[in-house]
Amino acid sequence: MNRVLIEAAVENSVAMLTLRRPEKANAYTNAMLDELHGHLQHIWSDDGVRAIVLRGAGKHFCAGADLNEVGARRPLEATHLSSRRLFEDMARGAKPIIAAVQGAALGGGLEMALACDLRLAASDARFGLPETGFGLIPAAGGTVRLPRIIGPARAREMILLGREIDAETALAWGLVNAVVAPDRLPATAREWAAEIARRDPAAIRLARRMLESSDESGLRLEGLSQAILYERRPLGAWKR
Repeated sequence: MNRVLIEAAVENSVAMLTLRRPEKANAYTNAMLDELHGHLQHIWSDDGVRAIVLRGAGKHFCAGADLNEVGARRPLEATHLSSRRLFEDMARGAKPIIAAVQGAALGGGLEMALACDLRLAASDARFGLPETGFGLIPAAGGTVRLPRIIGPARAREMILLGREIDAETALAWGLVNAVVAPDRLPATAREWAAEIARRDPAAIRLARRMLESSDESGLRLEGLSQAILYERRPLGAWKR
């Protein structure tokens, strides 16, 4: 029997999606991304759902891409990453998404959160893009979305220095919308989603479309740059 990697539940017009790979800090595989995309497509077509909460099981939100799969990628794969396509769909999808972040949101995990409309952080959350330390770049939207959210200077600090920041710094920099106690995170995320669900869905959809300005050229360049970096490294690097 195949393992369930994404848990989905709907209550009062709010969908709760939970990443379920806690033993790996919810690091995502391609199978996990496919399952998440399937749930989102169903939710986007369901008029009874008006907002989505995305969270991680266990102590962490998401530690990024599974390094076993990263190490097996070939250069051309970097130009059409499943994660980049999914996160772009999330940012442009029909329903707003709230990321409820506890513990680690690192690498692709942070990029997943950046693709969400709102980010709530538990006080124990931490955020980082460590890719340059591995000879790569954030290639699932990080180089495009992060500077738009926190400004280019702070984004350069996180990407070029590999700086990891805590929840209070993330709040001060505008990376997250609020910080709450860990035990209050799920309830607060539901409350925010319920508030969105009470508003006019057409107005919410159009407002999101206006807020998410097109940056397709930047995302394509990000993928090309990552492909060049993959070409430089031996096949199987970072494999556990």
